[in-house]
Amino acid sequence: LLTLPGLAEPKQSFRRISVPPNYLLKPGDQLEIIIEALPEAEKIYQVSSDGNIQHPIAGEIKAAGKPLLDIEKVLRQRFAYSLKRPVFKLGIYSVAEIETSVVGEVNRQGVFLLNAGSSMLDLLAQCGGLTNKADVSDCILVRGNEKLPVNLKDRTELGKFKLANGDVFMVSPGKRVSVTG
Repeated sequence: LLTLPGLAEPKQSFRRISVPPNYLLKPGDQLEIIIEALPEAEKIYQVSSDGNIQHPIAGEIKAAGKPLLDIEKVLRQRFAYSLKRPVFKLGIYSVAEIETSVVGEVNRQGVFLLNAGSSMLDLLAQCGGLTNKADVSDCILVRGNEKLPVNLKDRTELGKFKLANGDVFMVSPGKRVSVTG
């Protein structure tokens, strides 16, 4: 759980999800901002497609590509112009999701919702892994108009390969070999 130092604990309920401390905000992520002096103020702000959040007191803030700690510093500075003691809580309310599909030799084919920034390894876990018929050296990731070859034999790369919204992962069946004689 990411906790920012120096932030007071207002009495309102606060929902904060756990993300790594170095998590960079993305369009579609939602931030929760609770200002102790303004309990009736809006609390949830979404990072827009242009990467900003719009707060009625702090104004427009560039959020995409920045960690939560950077946003906290900007809010503290901007709130200081309007509030005597800017006591607030800041957290990530929800992270953006991406939709990916898996077809072929996996245990559960279909469409899966994953957190933005998820890896190929996350997708394989969601679909229940590969069947015993899968050809791990002959897989394709379709991203837009591109067909990217994926070799699942190199498992060290699976956690590094980040998925994008709309990706389709295709796992081919292995080649059958018959022996007669």
